[in-house]
Amino acid sequence: PRTVQNAISLIEKEKVFCLFDSVGTPTTVRVLPLLKLFESQGAFLMGAFTGAQSLREAPYSRFVVNVRASYRQETQAMVDAFVGMGRSRIGVLVEGDAYGTAGRSGVKRALEGLYGASDIAFEYDPEFFKLFSLYLFI
Repeated sequence: PRTVQNAISLIEKEKVFCLFDSVGTPTTVRVLPLLKLFESQGAFLMGAFTGAQSLREAPYSRFVVNVRASYRQETQAMVDAFVGMGRSRIGVLVEGDAYGTAGRSGVKRALEGLYGASDIAFEYDPEFFKLFSLYLFI
């Protein structure tokens, strides 16, 4: 909750121009609109520990220096490794949130590039799947 307040204080009062090494997607995404707001002061973000796509796309990508792979790049590498091992069916258990959605989307994209994949959602335990979703890519 204090992420936005702290970032504003650092930029306005302390005249910081680079926010560095923020951790996690929810925290980092909250700061992105501030970078646009403080564009005239040259504020930018570097080294965030998240692979969120929003850091890599307009309108915020010009205010961000990424030093880690995106979730898409990570999941592409995983799919490439599995396919390289001869695997043709890949199941994915993901969190039921934005992070999980990004992982699912990345795997689906990678497989579509290889096979034109379709996804099928299976929910075996309704209590368990309040937080997680299982996808089978064929």
